[in-house]
Amino acid sequence: MWGPPPFIDPLDGFNTNAMAMIMQVVEGLFTIDVKSNNSAIIPHLAKNYEWSADGLNLTCQIRKNIKFHDGTPFNATAVKWNFDRIYRLIDWMMYGYLWLLPDGTPIINETQVIDDYTVKFVLNTPYVPLISLLASYSAYIVSPSSTPADEFIDPDTDNLVGTGPFIYDGPPVFHNINESQDCNFTLSVNPRYWGAKPKIDKIVFHGIEDFTDRIEAMYSGKVDILCREILANQTAIEMFRENSSFTVTDGLLPYIAWIVMNNKLINTTMRMAISYASNYSSFIDYFNRYDERIIRAKSSLPESILYYNTTGIDIPYYNLTLARQTLINVGWPGTEGLTANDNISAGNEWAIIALTTPLATYNYTSWCLSSYSIGVILTENLKQIGVKIEMENISYFEFVAMVYEKAGYHRNMFGFLYNYWVADYNDASNFIDLFFTNKMIAENAGQVNDTLIQKWMEDALIETNPTARARLYYQIQKRLIEEIYPHIWLYTITYTTIQVSNLKGWYPNWYRIEFKHVEFT
Repeated sequence: MWGPPPFIDPLDGFNTNAMAMIMQVVEGLFTIDVKSNNSAIIPHLAKNYEWSADGLNLTCQIRKNIKFHDGTPFNATAVKWNFDRIYRLIDWMMYGYLWLLPDGTPIINETQVIDDYTVKFVLNTPYVPLISLLASYSAYIVSPSSTPADEFIDPDTDNLVGTGPFIYDGPPVFHNINESQDCNFTLSVNPRYWGAKPKIDKIVFHGIEDFTDRIEAMYSGKVDILCREILANQTAIEMFRENSSFTVTDGLLPYIAWIVMNNKLINTTMRMAISYASNYSSFIDYFNRYDERIIRAKSSLPESILYYNTTGIDIPYYNLTLARQTLINVGWPGTEGLTANDNISAGNEWAIIALTTPLATYNYTSWCLSSYSIGVILTENLKQIGVKIEMENISYFEFVAMVYEKAGYHRNMFGFLYNYWVADYNDASNFIDLFFTNKMIAENAGQVNDTLIQKWMEDALIETNPTARARLYYQIQKRLIEEIYPHIWLYTITYTTIQVSNLKGWYPNWYRIEFKHVEFT
């Protein structure tokens, strides 16, 4: 782990360290199948489920003879209590928007107890991704007897109580190792766990913030797993990979970074030209100075999310001749007499135009160091198609206000903006609906407003057939990539898990961490 978890309540935020611990203690009605290649969603505390014909009711049969760690029975009443609690605390939840429709209406209108082991979710509108959401972090079920009903769990005074295979043994213990703060806390095995009893007796989490200290902890035997390393020293990871005492596994984050193009200010022709004028390798090279596991993103979806598919789609690539020809073909004012070629030598005609009489001038709004550096690269790229970029720096607060159009900021104040996102749960809607819908609460800072995209994404929310949903999301990706060109998709990130080789039953998965299968051989 990278440091102590800042909270222990599943509703209190989203943090990889907290998540790693909480997932062992509390469980959801649904879960991620960590053994599957596509992180399939499967019933867990729910035995089975059924949608009503109109898609407005999801009825779940839940498992019997399960108790929370404090002895409280797990039943439909406990389930209802948890989902009622979500909507009581939603205004204080960092990720409360997950439980709202794009227009701000609650997804769940009411949670009904049908009998002790049957619960029905009555929705305000059909919402098929609810199954994926119910498998996610904020849908984990805590004990009504041990959890505050109207506030978050206090990690200093309260306890985290679930039905999981491990029991939370209290707040972490802090001490210093090698002048670096370390905290550790222990989860003990749940002797009454309803599933197969874990083959280990306890888990000790060490929150070691410094990567060098985490490496030392692995070599010394203090730590058996380095879980989900992201920005790590590649040389050190390769040393682990070459050592037979360790097993190294790579994965791909459900993450994308991109440059938002303001679709209201930059028309489709120019967005297409920009997409082909962008030297993607230059962006990747910038980030790989810090971490060599940055790879190019090719879609509006990350590769590791449900329904990603770019088969047969023409992905924009660095082709300056094509970018220039795109502008010439439509007779863009100022392109008369210009030649479409790949000449980027100093003083070429396109670059001179950008400095003297630009074909277009746009603002690039920077809100952090990485954002600024990306803007510098973009400025040089677009100079080669006669476009001038004017850089502006704002604070992170102003960036958030602009994205959400708050505090007097408007989305038309920028032409380009760097942004990134990591999935909250395994469903394409978690990206598509946030960044391309025209409903009011979305993070659609690029102001994409396409009738077909809107229809397909709304159809995908109510389509219960997985094959049909996959087809809809393929259509969305194809149209965005080949026809709309809403953003410049930059990169995604791989992560690495390092474990001792005699530890078996560990299945690296970004969406869910499970220690209940592990054993030493």
